[in-house]
Parts: sequence; C-alpha cells; structure tokens
Amino acid sequence: MIWTPLTATDLAAQLTARGHPVSTHIVDHLPAAHACRRRKAQKSLPRREQEDRDEQFVTTARWTREYLDRGTRS
Repeated sequence: MIWTPLTATDLAAQLTARGHPVSTHIVDHLPAAHACRRRKAQKSLPRREQEDRDEQFVTTARWTREYLDRGTRS
C-alpha cells in the first residue's frame, strides 16, 4: 500500500474489525513507519495551461442543441 484515502479512524475500525485492535493514535504513526501517506488530490496542469479545456463543455452544448432540435418523441 502506497497511499490510502481512509482516515486514521477508518483504518483503526477496519483493523479492529479484522481482529487487530488498535487505537487511532497508533494508526496515525503507522504510515510514516511504513513509507505510506494519505492520498491528496493533485492537479497535473493548471487550468490556464490546459489545452482544449473547454472541449467537454462545447461538446455537451452541441449534444444538447441537437437533442432539443429533434424535439420530443411520443
């Protein structure tokens, strides 16, 4: 395990449920001892540098226009 989205409380609860009773305090120290870390959201490129960042919105608008132009089917 390299990272986890779980909190120390969640990890402690899961370990306890699996027969390894442990406190949240101990779980807080486990990642550092085993080269693990909490997962953090990361952005690879800032929006202003992202090419075609509006493409999804243009495509969705086109699909919406096409759908509405067809009218409703009975």
